[in-house]
Amino acid sequence: MTTPENDPLFERLSRQADERLEEINASAPKEWGEEIELAIGERWFGRYLGDARHPVHERTVRLLFAPEARRCFMRDRTVLTSEFERVRPTMGDYIVIARGEDGNGPKGGYHIYAVVPAPCPDPLPEGSGGGASPDEIPFAPTVA
Repeated sequence: MTTPENDPLFERLSRQADERLEEINASAPKEWGEEIELAIGERWFGRYLGDARHPVHERTVRLLFAPEARRCFMRDRTVLTSEFERVRPTMGDYIVIARGEDGNGPKGGYHIYAVVPAPCPDPLPEGSGGGASPDEIPFAPTVA
């Protein structure tokens, strides 16, 4: 699609869309850490902390703890949700999240993920948000 040259409506709506994107991108609480977005064929390994609701989208995010001792999160997607519901990791589990080739369905394209957890006997490191009840964790997971 081409952009309409010198169209005031297009320019105004584009500015509003840019402002909304800034609002959305800035809305994730800093306590969640860095957002993880996997490329096709990429894998992530770390610990599972729980789920939280995004304050703007009202959608689930997966709260994670990377081996480099940093908090991070992934925004939920339909297939990712199905995988987490299938395996039901618990707080502190080791977890691998792998992204496969994108799929195409009646409603368009979608990402394909595999999620594999394993119990971890070690407590979560200090500062991870683990080792406390869900009410005590600063970024308020909704599922532990």
